[in-house]
Amino acid sequence: MIPSQTDVIVPMTLDYMDQLITRQKPYECRRYRISPSVKRIWFYLTAPHSCIAYICEIDPITARNDSPSMEETSFSYTLKSVWRIWKSLGLREMKKNYGLKVAPRGLMYVPTCILDAVPWREQQCLWKLENKPRRVVTTPQPKPTLKRKVTREDSLSFIDGVHHKLLKMEHGPRITRMTSDDRMDVDS
Repeated sequence: MIPSQTDVIVPMTLDYMDQLITRQKPYECRRYRISPSVKRIWFYLTAPHSCIAYICEIDPITARNDSPSMEETSFSYTLKSVWRIWKSLGLREMKKNYGLKVAPRGLMYVPTCILDAVPWREQQCLWKLENKPRRVVTTPQPKPTLKRKVTREDSLSFIDGVHHKLLKMEHGPRITRMTSDDRMDVDS
């Protein structure tokens, strides 16, 4: 069982994996540095799922953050794509067919026999970075004058307006014109 130098297995809970799938979190943070030779992370979903179900292409290390606010994470890796494995690899199957002794509990390199059996490019691509939808662009709002204090309701109504436009967006909106309130309208 020869390990690959370009692919690693990392354990992940389903709730965190969902954030990567839905692009709520476009990066993966780790306490340790992943080798620059690694191009893909294979995510092992922990119990009760106990299987490898997703593969993510990554860019080399994006940032190292020494800030105490990041708690224990210090290395950030931008995700380039997320792929769902058509037939996930269960723990029993990995032990029986691919020589794994125990469930992945930390970073480990993917055995080449798994790479041969599960070609990652033949799996279901959920998203790629170049297909990422564009965001609504807003111009900076004027600073409040001394005559009128900005209230919490003003902020909430602006956020609601932007949120409404974001909910209507699908498949890469196109910016068409500027409106009188200095925000760009977006075709839905």
